[in-house]
Amino acid sequence: LHDLPFLGPKGGAFSLYHDRVFGWPKAIHLAASAEDARPALERFAQLDTGFDQAETQILAITRAPTEANADLAERLKLPFLVLSDPEGALHKAAGFDEGGAPPHTAV
Repeated sequence: LHDLPFLGPKGGAFSLYHDRVFGWPKAIHLAASAEDARPALERFAQLDTGFDQAETQILAITRAPTEANADLAERLKLPFLVLSDPEGALHKAAGFDEGGAPPHTAV
C-alpha cells in the first residue's frame, strides 16, 4: 500500500491510499462528529486522485452516535460509509488524544 497522509480540519485525520490489490483509492477519516467530518470529505471529493471518483470508497468514523451519522453520505452525495465510535476506542487506537487532537501521522 502506498500511503498519502492528509490532516483534515477540526482535529480529523484521514489517509488516502491506493490499494494495489483492488485498484481503487480509499480514505479513512476520523472526526468528533459527522459535521466535523464534512469539510475533509468534501475536500477529498475534489482531490485529483487519478481514479474514477465513482469507484472511491470513503469510510468516516466519528464520535457521534449512529443516528447522527445516518444521512451524512446522502447529504454529501459521496460514496462512503459512516461508522460510529461513541466511546472513542477506534480514535484512541489511532493515536488521537483525549481532546480529539489527531496523531502526527494519519491513520
